[in-house]
Amino acid sequence: MIPKDSPPASAVTPAPAAASVRYADWKGQIQMATDLDQLVRIVRAYLAGWRPEQLAILPLAVGAVALSGSEDIAARAVLAAQAELKAHPTSPDGEFLREMSLTMGAAASRLRYLTTMRSRERVR
Repeated sequence: MIPKDSPPASAVTPAPAAASVRYADWKGQIQMATDLDQLVRIVRAYLAGWRPEQLAILPLAVGAVALSGSEDIAARAVLAAQAELKAHPTSPDGEFLREMSLTMGAAASRLRYLTTMRSRERVR
């Protein structure tokens, strides 16, 4: 079960490795990312916050903590969503997959927004 009393991640600076893995604690940081580099740093901090025993119950492709760059965010979001749909919702892996899927999905959405805004600035 995911502890609900974990401290929330800071909205300004990526949280330390001991931070919560709950989507609710990372949502604000993800939504406030102002560029792709900041978004990648936030997602890397999120992934670093997962404990080895939590990652061990996730599919390897979903639980990998390495993130090459922004292009990996959308791919990881899809993998997490697919794995979540296959898991039983009340099982431990289902709970963790839900948090990973929500967080990576939000990061992918923010990635799309930031990429679109950057493209628009280039056109002007």
